[in-house]
Amino acid sequence: MSPVDPPFPRQMLDVTGASTIALSAAQLRQRARRVAPYATEELPGFEASVVADFYGGETRHGRELRLHSGGSVAWGGLFAAFPLGTVHRRSSKEDVELVHRSLARFFHQWPGGKQGNSFPHLFAAAARVGAMDGLMEVWEAYLTNTSDPKCRFYSNGMVLGCGSTGLENVGGAAFATEMMLSTAGGILEVFPSLPFETAAFQLRAPGPLLVTAQRHQGLVMEILLELPSNSLGPSVVRTDWVVQSPWPESEVVVDGNLQPVSAAGTFRVYLTDGKVHQIRRREEKRRQLVGFWKAIR
Repeated sequence: MSPVDPPFPRQMLDVTGASTIALSAAQLRQRARRVAPYATEELPGFEASVVADFYGGETRHGRELRLHSGGSVAWGGLFAAFPLGTVHRRSSKEDVELVHRSLARFFHQWPGGKQGNSFPHLFAAAARVGAMDGLMEVWEAYLTNTSDPKCRFYSNGMVLGCGSTGLENVGGAAFATEMMLSTAGGILEVFPSLPFETAAFQLRAPGPLLVTAQRHQGLVMEILLELPSNSLGPSVVRTDWVVQSPWPESEVVVDGNLQPVSAAGTFRVYLTDGKVHQIRRREEKRRQLVGFWKAIR
């Protein structure tokens, strides 16, 4: 397959690793031009295409794969994990819809998610695009060994008997992580798709950044950001972050100082090694304004 411009999907190279974190948007677009489009397939019952797992053409291997999957190359295994691993809620509408259709295809083909790539890829991919309908119940059934009499999930992350799978399920905690913390598009966001109103976490983001957050009855109480001390040598690769405000109706205070918030609801935080930066909402000014307007009416 020859490279295209622009690539498909558009967010295929949305990465935040240390090797690419300093690249500009123009540099990322230039690099993305070298990426071939991902294979898709039109299927009966779907309004548009879904992700194809493999593209074997008319080779012997390709024919065997299609025979194994009932004549389709979109059987739902999604082994390559792209673009499901890189598309998120800020991606283009077309890419997000592609992922939603592909997820629906997977759970149609594998009821209950009983297939080898479901835990490391599909659940986390669904959390990235907010496709959470019924997913927590399926995930809980997996964890509690109630999805199938022959399906056993072990504490080391291994699953046996679910679609003849095994070690491919190691890393299933990615689903929980994606629900609580997102750095998609270089923007840090807490609780992006968690369906519960009360929760707390402490997780690492690229940087390496330690993020602590707590939500109570749907309201985020505060966010703490901490970079490790550089006493053991240079290790920090990112010292500034764009953060999505979890308080659309309130002003934001960072380390005691009022922080400007953009029209998109984001603000910037500059981090110092070894310091815990506190982010919280500021309600006092808003309350004063509300009281003022009520008084003059």
